[in-house]
Amino acid sequence: MLALFIATTIALCLLGWAEGLPRQRQVRVASAAAAIAADPSHGARSDQTPEASEDLDAAVMSRIETLLAHSNQQAGAHAKENPAPAAGPEPLPRIDGFEPGDAIALDFTGAAPRHDDITFRTCAEGTLVVIDGRAELVITGVAPEQLAPDAFQFRAHAAA
Repeated sequence: MLALFIATTIALCLLGWAEGLPRQRQVRVASAAAAIAADPSHGARSDQTPEASEDLDAAVMSRIETLLAHSNQQAGAHAKENPAPAAGPEPLPRIDGFEPGDAIALDFTGAAPRHDDITFRTCAEGTLVVIDGRAELVITGVAPEQLAPDAFQFRAHAAA
């Protein structure tokens, strides 16, 4: 326990020391910049002119732009090679050719839902079957009024 305390204390001290270093350097740079602003002849180097600093800035900016353009080209090439999967939920199972009076057997995990938990809604393909508030399947070519919860038989999902 004592070793853990000592190790944690040392780690926190090193972290504090490391965080303090850049701040000290920034303070020195800021004080030097303030001194130069107050007296331009104090800290100005004779070999650096305003045009030279602008050229240096332009060179740095052009290098950054080329790096960004190169990374954008790589990202575009990667997107062409590996298209993103289609967004959205998986399509629901569909039942075609259903006629009133037919029975539908569904494997269901957990307890079988009550008849009150099964609702039918109109959708573009026919009828959307909603069980316990979740859309479960689509029955094509049948109006919701033609269906009843008795058309479903639930089987317990077999464990592997």
